[in-house]
Amino acid sequence: MMSNEERKEPYTIAVLVEAASRGGRPVSKSHLSRLCREGKIPAEKVGRAWMIAPRDAELWLIEWLKL
Repeated sequence: MMSNEERKEPYTIAVLVEAASRGGRPVSKSHLSRLCREGKIPAEKVGRAWMIAPRDAELWLIEWLKL
């Protein structure tokens, strides 16, 4: 997650996996892909990659790290 600057480009699953690991609660790429497919994380499929809006990614990450 960005501290003082606002992130403009979408997050990928790989970026979220890395951020969750840094936050102390790892998550797998396959789990995040499933959440995107099921609509539990709002995302758009671009080619083979899921693209997640910065706000949606950051909100999901905050919730994930709370547990």
